[in-house]
Amino acid sequence: MSTLVDVENQAVLTREVLDAPSWRARRSAHEERVDVWVQPHLDRRRSREVHPVEDFLFTYYSQRPAALRRWHPGFGTVLEDAEEYVGLKGYVEVPTGSTTRNGSPTGVTVSREHVAAQAPLLRALHTLLTATASRPPQLGCFGMHEWAMVYRLDPSDVRPVGLRATEQGVGTTGRASPCRR
Repeated sequence: MSTLVDVENQAVLTREVLDAPSWRARRSAHEERVDVWVQPHLDRRRSREVHPVEDFLFTYYSQRPAALRRWHPGFGTVLEDAEEYVGLKGYVEVPTGSTTRNGSPTGVTVSREHVAAQAPLLRALHTLLTATASRPPQLGCFGMHEWAMVYRLDPSDVRPVGLRATEQGVGTTGRASPCRR
């Protein structure tokens, strides 16, 4: 089982230094993976179309497509020749021992202070994901999570695509469900 990185441990402050071609290749690979989901959403948004499931993921979870596309190297990884990361929240310039294309002997990395400031969130997420991974899946919900999100909502608050059942039907199904509540 993995643990959170101790940001005070000097040994983990720089685990890896990536030259520009290496980190740019990783960034491109990330963007290609994410674009499979992001680009269709952006296309639908431009044409004012809505997909009842895929677009819901962006609205319910409030994930901005640009934030999903932005690749981050992770704590302890230094990027050489990465001017586009200078000034981004949580990033600092650090010496690398080599000279980059622009003649600067620095790289960019996620700061220890930024990771330390995010520690409560990181601990909570780590606890949640560890617990989730250790339990058997619950696959018998039959979509009840979707019903629960709209049950007893005012019709004007329901997603633009609406429901495939009446409000009364949603209530009856939800109350009769053997799912844990």
